[in-house]
Amino acid sequence: MDNGYFIVEFKHRHAKPERTFTQRALLIHDTWHKWAMPIWNGLNCRTTNGKYADKPYIRNNKCFRIYLRKGVELRMTKPEFMQFCYDNKNTIESMIASAKGERRLRPSIDRIDSSGHYSIDNIRIVTVHDNVSKPRK
Repeated sequence: MDNGYFIVEFKHRHAKPERTFTQRALLIHDTWHKWAMPIWNGLNCRTTNGKYADKPYIRNNKCFRIYLRKGVELRMTKPEFMQFCYDNKNTIESMIASAKGERRLRPSIDRIDSSGHYSIDNIRIVTVHDNVSKPRK
């Protein structure tokens, strides 16, 4: 399965990589992956069980504090999220290309049911504009 990874071999710390070892490295030109990593990190900041939710700099951030009070949980793993993004990479990359730097047209993760948690069956990709103008429950 082509999931955007290739195999890299490192002969020693300072050698240039060749393509034949056990360490996985991402293809740098994968636009969907460059988009997905900061999104994943953001999900970990604003969910109650996220990796960064207990850090003081997150708890003291007004925006994250308000979001954390909602009690939204992250109910998917990073590999599941990355697979979701890979499966939707054409949508993500076409949105990024058509946005031409305009933030409101860039892709964003939206919860289908705003009162639900972040899980694979409750997320979709929409533009930032559609996500922020969506009526809240």
